Amino acid sequence: MFLRTLELPSEITESLAKWGNLGVTKSTWSSYKTAQTMLDLCRRETGVCMDLPLTNAKTLAFIDWLARVRKLRAATIKTYLSGIRQLHIVQGLDAPELRTGLVKLVLKGIDNRDGIATRAGKFKGRLPMTKNTMLLFKKLTQSSKYAEQDKLLIWAVATLAFAGAFRIHEILSKAESTFDPNFTLLGEDLTVSSKNRQETLHVRLKCPKESCSAAVAQPLP
Repeated sequence: MFLRTLELPSEITESLAKWGNLGVTKSTWSSYKTAQTMLDLCRRETGVCMDLPLTNAKTLAFIDWLARVRKLRAATIKTYLSGIRQLHIVQGLDAPELRTGLVKLVLKGIDNRDGIATRAGKFKGRLPMTKNTMLLFKKLTQSSKYAEQDKLLIWAVATLAFAGAFRIHEILSKAESTFDPNFTLLGEDLTVSSKNRQETLHVRLKCPKESCSAAVAQPLP
């Protein structure tokens, strides 16, 4: 690990590793690992050396391979570039300027290609969840082969997500068999209040998206 090369006391090294890990979510670490995998695959298929640190030429070759060979969209390519920047950091390398003027121009061109393809109907994005879509989802749920209890549970989750405009990971765990009570919505996080004969459901989110950056900036007590 890079931190061990700094020759700091073990207590400080372990603490720094903990802070660094807390600074990146598991899903983000996954995208970084994928970026490394794609770099290796690009090297094998193009013959271009992709060893770090990446030069401007290597970065451009990688972007072209992602767009032309892998048929990836600009948004996905930008995610890989962010992952590659982080790879430099965790390996103790100074992160290079990956998004030079020429790189930005190429990415803009790929973005324009994506826009043209979208307007031509080649890219199918996610359908927005409207009231009509919810009614269709309800019909499909009712006609499914699930047990009646499961149908009610699915519809309860769907209506809660729709009415509260929640991201699905804010109310459901990311893994099917395990969950983290520090982040996953629990029964105790739901309360009901009544006023003027009208009941209101209150949801306490453990880690709302918009508060992540603000939480980091809070001073310690």
